[in-house]
Amino acid sequence: MHGRTVLRELRTQDTTDGTVAETIVVTAAQDVETVRGAVHGGERLESFASMHRRLAAFPDEREVTQRQVDEVFGARPRSTDTSPKGVAAETASVVADTLRTATRAGLGLSATECAEQTELSRASARRYLEYFVDAGRAEVRLRYGSTGRPERRFRWAEGGSRP
Repeated sequence: MHGRTVLRELRTQDTTDGTVAETIVVTAAQDVETVRGAVHGGERLESFASMHRRLAAFPDEREVTQRQVDEVFGARPRSTDTSPKGVAAETASVVADTLRTATRAGLGLSATECAEQTELSRASARRYLEYFVDAGRAEVRLRYGSTGRPERRFRWAEGGSRP
């Protein structure tokens, strides 16, 4: 049986405890298809040992952040931007400027108003506004009307840093 076939078989076998066999691939193959299959199905010895050391640093049954998971599996950061997924720096800057302008004028903005002024969808405007609230750069207050849910009004926080 070819080594890649053995690797696939090992990865699909059921075990009594639900684990999957861990493998290390050692090959002299030089064709791209074999190398790709080996990299996909196995680990280099150094990275394998490193991954296990990093995993051993986490206590059992503790939740970890996505960044920690990426560190364990050696994911390379896509950029130096530390914004969460779905938050682009350029758009954040536009939303922040719009919110700052409204706050200086003594107004707050709803997600709908922000969307209209920035030409974003309401959902996108809301995501950016909530991002600023979570980061401590903006604050939200509820405005109650006569019927329905209260409206969320956003204001730039005093001393809030630039995005």
